[in-house]
Amino acid sequence: MVKDANDCTTNGDYVALTFEENPIAGFEFETEDATGVVEFTNNSENANNYLWNFGNGIGTSTDENPIYTYLEGGSYYVTLMASSENCSNDIIRIISVDDIISTTTLKFGSIEVYPNTSNGIFTIVADKEYELIIVDITGKTILNKMITDSENEIDISNNVSGIYFAILRTGNKLTTFKIIKE
Repeated sequence: MVKDANDCTTNGDYVALTFEENPIAGFEFETEDATGVVEFTNNSENANNYLWNFGNGIGTSTDENPIYTYLEGGSYYVTLMASSENCSNDIIRIISVDDIISTTTLKFGSIEVYPNTSNGIFTIVADKEYELIIVDITGKTILNKMITDSENEIDISNNVSGIYFAILRTGNKLTTFKIIKE
């Protein structure tokens, strides 16, 4: 005799059990020479949510197959956490990014940000509407606005020189990148 979650019993000859396969995180990557651009291909199994940490202290994404631009060459520990409704699994891989030949345009998939470094006036070219949140190095929000699927001028020129983090959010997907104000 078998009891279910509702304390009901059955006298059947067999009981059918269904098991969910646990996620298995995995990814490949391809780098573009001297640009800092890395294209990540997610080959995780049994997962439907993803959280990437690009290992440089600033870059994260919830995209399934993100494209990320590093600002400096070097070795980075990239983490992918793949999860399903009840379980998660992560993988950490070391990637090497060539020394970068200076560029003033950052590319994140179909999003472009330029110039970077600037006097505080940046242009963001987006493929759809995003919520843009810019925070300073302490985490204080200095700008929160919606941007459209076109060229958007962002002005933080009244703020002190330094490093800022721009977060683009659409639905439950986030893209984070560093911008530098001279």
